[in-house]
Amino acid sequence: MNKKDKLLKEQEYKDLIDFNKMSGKKYGVAKCWKGTNYRHWRVMSDIVFKLVNDYSMNVITEAVFKKGGRADVFAYKGDLAVIIEVLHSEKDEKFEFKKNYYPKGITMMKVKTKEFKMEEFCI
Repeated sequence: MNKKDKLLKEQEYKDLIDFNKMSGKKYGVAKCWKGTNYRHWRVMSDIVFKLVNDYSMNVITEAVFKKGGRADVFAYKGDLAVIIEVLHSEKDEKFEFKKNYYPKGITMMKVKTKEFKMEEFCI
């Protein structure tokens, strides 16, 4: 895939996002609100750090998609895109349910806060 094709693909990924108050417009930021579980936020922050620094990806947290669904982490670069759900108190069943609302054709990952090890995380 040449550079032009990669840029076009990145624009396709960007066009999936509904840039509203929840998604915001800032990349590489792990959003946090009052009441956010610290461990959930910490794991999400570590993932953002790794994706930005080790993979040079465009990363947005709490990404709201135009056709529905909100991902903890959405990252893309060139023709690679990934949706990552960080599970803290949620069950695997909720992850499976949420998958139905996300854009098709994008790699999906779940990361459990209790099992997360930053040094082992890779996409």
